[in-house]
Amino acid sequence: MIGGEYVEATDNFLVAPFELDGHKWYSCEQYFQWAKFATSTDAYTIAHAQSIIECKSAGSAWQMGQSRIATLRSDWELVKANVMYRAVKAKFDQHPDFAARLAATEGPIRAAPSTADWQHVNSVILERVRDECRPPEKRVSNARYEALRTLTEPMPSTLPSTLR
Repeated sequence: MIGGEYVEATDNFLVAPFELDGHKWYSCEQYFQWAKFATSTDAYTIAHAQSIIECKSAGSAWQMGQSRIATLRSDWELVKANVMYRAVKAKFDQHPDFAARLAATEGPIRAAPSTADWQHVNSVILERVRDECRPPEKRVSNARYEALRTLTEPMPSTLPSTLR
């Protein structure tokens, strides 16, 4: 929801094909679930990640991403917000109509309900992407943009876990 209005393009499960990291993705959720396992080197996890690439539905990709048999990348907690940011940014960059619609919105963004703190994280990601879709003179303040950028970049592993 943005300004009380549902904006379909903000849904990470929306089928809106885009290319990123050498693959075609049907949804941001598909890319996100694949990325959980993308750096693993064991045969089972490589096959599992390939199966996610082949998914045609975000729901199936999400379900496969819940596997705890496949090896989750060791830095996942540090990079997951940035992984989703990259997918959302690619989707909006490759769908100019979505970007224009998002850029034209005003007010706080409340992303679709999700698990744990993901509704908040997705809202922050969408606010950053919205700002990046706007011409420079229509963007939020530099301080606000830097805060959004910091929240969606990989977390330094040197920070105490209470600050990540």
